[in-house]
Amino acid sequence: MTKQQCEMSISPRVDIFENETIYKMITDLPGVSIEDLDIRYELNHLELKANTVNRSFYRRFNIPNVSDEEITAELKNGILEIALPKAVNAKTRVVQVTAG
Repeated sequence: MTKQQCEMSISPRVDIFENETIYKMITDLPGVSIEDLDIRYELNHLELKANTVNRSFYRRFNIPNVSDEEITAELKNGILEIALPKAVNAKTRVVQVTAG
């Protein structure tokens, strides 16, 4: 067997909590180090990637109205916790249409 055949792709469960001010995501990633993680937020999507010697992990979530400059992530004892504060100015706006 080659190394590629031995690698596994995993998709661990992610718990997502929400209140008026924040989204919080928690997932178990035993054996994953900070160097293995790649977390990105772009165009209302959060991508989680991890690549270790024996396995890979990828999840993508649609999470709108996030204050992307304030996102934090902490990996402690194999548990990844991501906090995504909601944008203060994210509200519905009615656009008036004018005749030309």
